Amino acid sequence: MGNAAIAYEHVRLPKCLLVEDSDFDRRRISRVLDRGRRVDLNSVPSLSQARYFLARDRFDVILLDNALPDGLGVDFALELRQDARHAAVPIVMVSDYPTPFIYDKAMAAKINIVVSKDDFQPKHLRDALKQAGARSSARM
Repeated sequence: MGNAAIAYEHVRLPKCLLVEDSDFDRRRISRVLDRGRRVDLNSVPSLSQARYFLARDRFDVILLDNALPDGLGVDFALELRQDARHAAVPIVMVSDYPTPFIYDKAMAAKINIVVSKDDFQPKHLRDALKQAGARSSARM
């Protein structure tokens, strides 16, 4: 049994970057993630801090609010899609009220999933990671 515990310690958790300016929503999304698949979660309140983290580390998935103090999440997603280091990273837009306009812009930015904050569940993270895995397998 000791070997199983030791082996588990070496399992790499998916790295997730949460970009959300509301403390309340960051805590709420973190609690939702705690109920699902374990992740190595880094949370930042702005796009400038997200850029800082992304310049220094790689992430397996990004959870992104749209309305942020220093810009729109959908515009940031377009920026990421044009950067070879982050172009394939799955993005889940977690927005207060995703409108048809936001859905259209999100699809143009190749955002994997758009979901309201009230409806966000761990399955959205799993689905985005699966989509990314399927795309990377197809490229091989």
